[in-house]
Amino acid sequence: MAASGSENVVWSTGGDPPPPQWHQLALAASLIEAEAKTEKLAAEAASAKAAHFVEADARRAAEDEADAAARRAAAAEAAAEDARRAAKVAKQQAELEAARAAQASLRMSEVIQREKAAEHISLARINTIDAFESEAAAKLASRHPRFKVVLTGESGVGKSSLILSFTERTFHEKHSITLGVDFKVKTVDLGEPQQTVELQIWDTAGQDQYRTVTHSYYRGAKGCLIVYDITRRVTFDA
Repeated sequence: MAASGSENVVWSTGGDPPPPQWHQLALAASLIEAEAKTEKLAAEAASAKAAHFVEADARRAAEDEADAAARRAAAAEAAAEDARRAAKVAKQQAELEAARAAQASLRMSEVIQREKAAEHISLARINTIDAFESEAAAKLASRHPRFKVVLTGESGVGKSSLILSFTERTFHEKHSITLGVDFKVKTVDLGEPQQTVELQIWDTAGQDQYRTVTHSYYRGAKGCLIVYDITRRVTFDA
Protein backbone atom coordinates (compact mmCIF):
# COMPACT_ATOMS: atom_id res chain seq x y z
CA MET A 1 0.00 0.00 0.00
CA ALA A 2 1.35 3.39 -0.88
CA ALA A 3 0.14 7.01 -0.32
CA SER A 4 1.64 10.01 -2.10
CA GLY A 5 1.20 13.80 -1.74
CA SER A 6 2.69 16.94 -3.12
CA GLU A 7 4.83 17.49 -0.02
CA ASN A 8 5.13 14.06 1.80
CA VAL A 9 5.61 10.64 0.29
CA VAL A 10 5.09 7.50 2.40
CA TRP A 11 5.84 4.04 1.09
CA SER A 12 4.81 0.80 2.71
CA THR A 13 6.11 -2.55 1.49
CA GLY A 14 5.27 -4.71 4.45
CA GLY A 15 7.84 -3.10 6.72
CA ASP A 16 10.73 -2.88 4.26
CA PRO A 17 12.35 0.60 3.72
CA PRO A 18 11.60 2.35 0.41
CA PRO A 19 14.08 1.94 -2.29
CA PRO A 20 16.63 4.80 -2.31
CA GLN A 21 15.76 5.71 -5.91
CA TRP A 22 12.10 6.38 -5.15
CA HIS A 23 13.04 8.37 -2.13
CA GLN A 24 15.36 10.57 -4.14
CA LEU A 25 12.73 11.07 -6.85
CA ALA A 26 10.14 12.10 -4.29
CA LEU A 27 12.56 14.52 -2.65
CA ALA A 28 13.51 15.96 -6.04
CA ALA A 29 9.86 16.42 -6.95
CA SER A 30 9.26 18.18 -3.65
CA LEU A 31 12.22 20.50 -4.22
CA ILE A 32 11.16 21.26 -7.79
CA GLU A 33 7.64 22.08 -6.64
CA ALA A 34 8.97 24.33 -3.89
CA GLU A 35 11.29 26.04 -6.36
CA ALA A 36 8.38 26.53 -8.75
CA LYS A 37 6.37 28.17 -5.99
CA THR A 38 9.32 30.38 -5.12
CA GLU A 39 9.73 31.39 -8.76
CA LYS A 40 6.04 32.09 -9.00
CA LEU A 41 6.15 34.30 -5.92
CA ALA A 42 9.23 36.06 -7.26
CA ALA A 43 7.51 36.59 -10.60
CA GLU A 44 4.43 37.99 -8.88
CA ALA A 45 6.61 40.27 -6.74
CA ALA A 46 8.55 41.42 -9.79
CA SER A 47 5.30 42.04 -11.65
CA ALA A 48 3.90 44.02 -8.72
CA LYS A 49 7.15 45.98 -8.41
CA ALA A 50 7.17 46.71 -12.12
CA ALA A 51 3.55 47.80 -11.96
CA HIS A 52 4.43 50.04 -9.00
CA PHE A 53 7.34 51.58 -10.87
CA VAL A 54 5.23 52.08 -13.97
CA GLU A 55 2.52 53.68 -11.88
CA ALA A 56 5.07 55.86 -10.07
CA ASP A 57 6.66 56.91 -13.36
CA ALA A 58 3.25 57.68 -14.81
CA ARG A 59 2.35 59.64 -11.70
CA ARG A 60 5.61 61.60 -11.81
CA ALA A 61 5.14 62.27 -15.52
CA ALA A 62 1.60 63.46 -14.86
CA GLU A 63 2.80 65.68 -12.00
CA ASP A 64 5.60 67.09 -14.17
CA GLU A 65 3.14 67.80 -16.95
CA ALA A 66 0.78 69.44 -14.47
CA ASP A 67 3.63 71.58 -13.12
CA ALA A 68 4.66 72.54 -16.64
CA ALA A 69 1.07 73.44 -17.49
CA ALA A 70 0.83 75.53 -14.32
CA ARG A 71 4.06 77.34 -15.21
CA ARG A 72 2.82 77.99 -18.72
CA ALA A 73 -0.46 79.31 -17.36
CA ALA A 74 1.40 81.59 -14.91
CA ALA A 75 3.66 82.84 -17.72
CA ALA A 76 0.63 83.51 -19.92
CA GLU A 77 -1.08 85.40 -17.09
CA ALA A 78 2.08 87.43 -16.46
CA ALA A 79 2.35 88.21 -20.18
CA ALA A 80 -1.30 89.25 -20.22
CA GLU A 81 -0.74 91.50 -17.20
CA ASP A 82 2.32 93.05 -18.87
CA ALA A 83 0.26 93.63 -22.01
CA ARG A 84 -2.49 95.28 -19.96
CA ARG A 85 0.03 97.53 -18.22
CA ALA A 86 1.70 98.39 -21.53
CA ALA A 87 -1.67 99.23 -23.06
CA LYS A 88 -2.52 101.42 -20.08
CA VAL A 89 0.83 103.23 -20.28
CA ALA A 90 0.45 103.65 -24.04
CA LYS A 91 -3.02 105.10 -23.55
CA GLN A 92 -1.77 107.52 -20.90
CA GLN A 93 1.16 108.48 -23.13
CA ALA A 94 -1.16 109.05 -26.06
CA GLU A 95 -3.45 111.21 -23.93
CA LEU A 96 -0.43 113.16 -22.65
CA GLU A 97 0.91 113.65 -26.17
CA ALA A 98 -2.52 114.78 -27.33
CA ALA A 99 -2.70 117.29 -24.47
CA ARG A 100 0.80 118.54 -25.26
CA ALA A 101 -0.07 118.82 -28.94
CA ALA A 102 -3.18 120.80 -28.07
CA GLN A 103 -1.17 123.11 -25.80
CA ALA A 104 1.53 123.50 -28.45
CA SER A 105 -1.09 124.30 -31.07
CA LEU A 106 -2.62 126.88 -28.75
CA ARG A 107 0.77 128.42 -28.00
CA MET A 108 1.65 128.44 -31.71
CA SER A 109 -1.62 130.17 -32.48
CA GLU A 110 -0.87 132.77 -29.82
CA VAL A 111 2.67 133.25 -31.15
CA ILE A 112 1.39 133.67 -34.71
CA GLN A 113 -1.12 136.25 -33.52
CA ARG A 114 1.58 138.11 -31.58
CA GLU A 115 3.95 137.98 -34.55
CA LYS A 116 1.28 139.36 -36.85
CA ALA A 117 0.60 142.15 -34.39
CA ALA A 118 4.35 142.70 -33.94
CA GLU A 119 4.92 142.93 -37.68
CA HIS A 120 2.20 145.54 -37.95
CA ILE A 121 3.62 147.53 -35.04
CA SER A 122 7.18 147.06 -36.28
CA LEU A 123 6.44 148.42 -39.75
CA ALA A 124 4.73 151.45 -38.23
CA ARG A 125 7.68 151.95 -35.89
CA ILE A 126 10.21 151.56 -38.69
CA ASN A 127 8.46 154.21 -40.75
CA THR A 128 8.43 156.51 -37.73
CA ILE A 129 12.10 155.79 -37.02
CA ASP A 130 13.08 156.50 -40.62
CA ALA A 131 11.44 159.91 -40.41
CA PHE A 132 12.92 160.56 -36.97
CA GLU A 133 16.40 159.49 -38.05
CA SER A 134 16.38 161.90 -40.95
CA GLU A 135 15.17 164.73 -38.74
CA ALA A 136 17.60 163.88 -35.95
CA ALA A 137 20.49 163.72 -38.38
CA ALA A 138 19.77 167.23 -39.60
CA LYS A 139 19.61 168.60 -36.04
CA LEU A 140 22.65 166.76 -34.76
CA ALA A 141 24.77 167.86 -37.69
CA SER A 142 24.61 171.44 -36.45
CA ARG A 143 25.41 170.59 -32.83
CA HIS A 144 27.77 167.67 -32.21
CA PRO A 145 29.35 164.99 -34.33
CA ARG A 146 27.05 162.02 -34.51
CA PHE A 147 28.19 158.42 -34.46
CA LYS A 148 25.84 155.60 -35.17
CA VAL A 149 26.48 152.33 -33.31
CA VAL A 150 24.45 149.16 -33.85
CA LEU A 151 24.02 146.33 -31.34
CA THR A 152 23.27 142.94 -32.83
CA GLY A 153 22.88 139.43 -31.44
CA GLU A 154 20.39 136.70 -30.66
CA SER A 155 17.11 137.48 -28.95
CA GLY A 156 17.27 137.54 -25.16
CA VAL A 157 21.01 138.18 -24.74
CA GLY A 158 20.49 141.60 -23.11
CA LYS A 159 21.02 144.19 -25.89
CA SER A 160 18.17 146.41 -24.70
CA SER A 161 19.28 146.18 -21.07
CA LEU A 162 22.84 147.08 -22.05
CA ILE A 163 21.69 150.16 -23.98
CA LEU A 164 19.37 151.23 -21.16
CA SER A 165 22.13 150.81 -18.60
CA PHE A 166 24.54 152.91 -20.68
CA THR A 167 22.16 155.71 -21.67
CA GLU A 168 20.00 156.04 -18.52
CA ARG A 169 22.01 154.24 -15.82
CA THR A 170 19.04 152.07 -14.99
CA PHE A 171 18.23 148.40 -15.20
CA HIS A 172 14.81 146.81 -15.56
CA GLU A 173 14.46 143.29 -14.25
CA LYS A 174 11.72 142.62 -16.79
CA HIS A 175 12.10 143.88 -20.33
CA SER A 176 9.94 143.41 -23.40
CA ILE A 177 11.54 142.03 -26.54
CA THR A 178 12.48 144.52 -29.24
CA LEU A 179 10.20 144.47 -32.26
CA GLY A 180 12.19 145.38 -35.36
CA VAL A 181 14.55 148.16 -34.22
CA ASP A 182 14.81 150.83 -31.53
CA PHE A 183 17.45 153.36 -30.53
CA LYS A 184 18.67 155.65 -27.76
CA VAL A 185 20.79 158.80 -27.98
CA LYS A 186 23.62 159.46 -25.54
CA THR A 187 25.73 162.62 -25.40
CA VAL A 188 29.29 161.79 -24.44
CA ASP A 189 31.77 164.42 -23.26
CA LEU A 190 35.30 163.31 -24.00
CA GLY A 191 36.79 165.92 -21.61
CA GLU A 192 38.29 168.25 -24.20
CA PRO A 193 36.84 171.29 -26.00
CA GLN A 194 34.96 170.44 -29.11
CA GLN A 195 35.07 166.78 -28.12
CA THR A 196 31.44 166.22 -27.26
CA VAL A 197 29.79 163.64 -29.46
CA GLU A 198 26.36 162.16 -29.87
CA LEU A 199 26.11 158.38 -29.86
CA GLN A 200 23.04 157.07 -31.61
CA ILE A 201 22.83 153.50 -30.32
CA TRP A 202 20.56 151.17 -32.25
CA ASP A 203 18.97 148.09 -30.77
CA THR A 204 18.02 145.37 -33.27
CA ALA A 205 15.61 142.49 -32.80
CA GLY A 206 17.19 139.05 -32.60
CA GLN A 207 14.30 137.09 -34.09
CA ASP A 208 14.85 135.61 -37.54
CA GLN A 209 11.77 137.25 -39.02
CA TYR A 210 13.32 140.70 -38.43
CA ARG A 211 16.78 139.97 -39.89
CA THR A 212 16.02 141.51 -43.29
CA VAL A 213 14.66 144.65 -41.65
CA THR A 214 17.43 145.05 -39.07
CA HIS A 215 20.23 144.51 -41.57
CA SER A 216 19.11 147.59 -43.47
CA TYR A 217 19.83 149.68 -40.36
CA TYR A 218 23.52 148.82 -40.42
CA ARG A 219 23.86 151.43 -43.14
CA GLY A 220 25.92 154.39 -42.01
CA ALA A 221 26.98 152.79 -38.71
CA LYS A 222 30.43 153.66 -37.36
CA GLY A 223 30.56 150.58 -35.20
CA CYS A 224 28.79 147.35 -34.43
CA LEU A 225 28.72 145.51 -31.10
CA ILE A 226 27.97 141.78 -31.12
CA VAL A 227 26.21 140.84 -27.89
CA TYR A 228 25.97 137.23 -26.70
CA ASP A 229 25.18 135.30 -23.53
CA ILE A 230 28.30 133.74 -22.01
CA THR A 231 26.15 131.01 -20.47
CA ARG A 232 24.73 129.95 -23.86
CA ARG A 233 27.34 129.14 -26.48
CA VAL A 234 24.69 128.92 -29.19
CA THR A 235 24.18 132.70 -28.96
CA PHE A 236 27.86 133.18 -29.83
CA ASP A 237 27.95 130.60 -32.61
CA ALA A 238 24.93 132.19 -34.25
